[in-house]
Amino acid sequence: MTLNVQNGSEFFGLAGEALQTTAGDDTGVSGDINTNISNSTFRDAAGATGANSIFIGSAETNATNTVNIDANTFSNVKVSTTPLGNESVVRFQTNGGALNGTISNNTIHNTNGRRNGLGIVSEPPVGKTASVDLIIDGNDIDDIDAFQFEGIFISLRDRTTDSEISLINNNVGQKPGSEGDVDRGIFIQTRDNSGVAPFTLYLLMHNNIFYMDSSATDDVVGVDCEDDTTISMTVTSNTFTHSNASAQCFDAEAENTASTICLNMNATGAGATQNTANREIEVERDNGATYRIEGLGADSAAAAVAAFLNGNNSFTGTITALDDGGLFLDSAGCPSP
Repeated sequence: MTLNVQNGSEFFGLAGEALQTTAGDDTGVSGDINTNISNSTFRDAAGATGANSIFIGSAETNATNTVNIDANTFSNVKVSTTPLGNESVVRFQTNGGALNGTISNNTIHNTNGRRNGLGIVSEPPVGKTASVDLIIDGNDIDDIDAFQFEGIFISLRDRTTDSEISLINNNVGQKPGSEGDVDRGIFIQTRDNSGVAPFTLYLLMHNNIFYMDSSATDDVVGVDCEDDTTISMTVTSNTFTHSNASAQCFDAEAENTASTICLNMNATGAGATQNTANREIEVERDNGATYRIEGLGADSAAAAVAAFLNGNNSFTGTITALDDGGLFLDSAGCPSP
């Protein structure tokens, strides 16, 4: 099945979702959907609690929703004064099966509601598995309500299998002045305590601009790796800016003995791919977790790791490495999507 919504379509004044597609919506069904939404406008939700947003999902292990969400505008949608978890203006969720495709060149502004801009969640129940393979490219996400919500929220949970996400050329929180209200530019989390099988998220973060204003209290970028999962991440050519001198620009934490981060933060030191940041950069190894740094050269304690990351990038804030009494490990390479 294919759904095409394009060429100037407009959705406005709606209380519920403007569009929803779910692959494998009936129990036991293995069905595929191609969801193409482009050059359309979603605006002005109805009343004080309107949605007028989109939901893209999959629900059964053998189902796939392949998406192309391109060049759309979302404004004044997901309106509410009540914060609701796992809610986003553009929401992707798999409770089984695969979400694949591209989210590109979209504008998400002025949501006027306590929601994430773009949200991606994988949370299959017992007996199912799920995966995500998405490219998020060239989106402009701004003026998201600053009550514990993100410009981009990614959470992969129990029974997810190996997944890939590429974040490239996105602007988040770029509205000048006192606006740009996002709690984090982006938050990425993996966790799996199901005991079924560990999984890896392969993550590329390249050439993005993330800005936080002084009203935001959290990191510009937060990465949290927990419970039987691995994040293999390449972070190059990004700009992280926070106007609050006490805040962090980047925090990537491996939380426990069953979690692993492999980080390439411009391992070659090439000038063209340096990351820039004006506030603290923190990498954190907690509770016996495994933390690998590409190009480090030798297993090292925290001070050497901080010096290595600082030397390969253009950071004007503090560089902090926390090692929980153990060593960060050298890595010859951290695979990316």
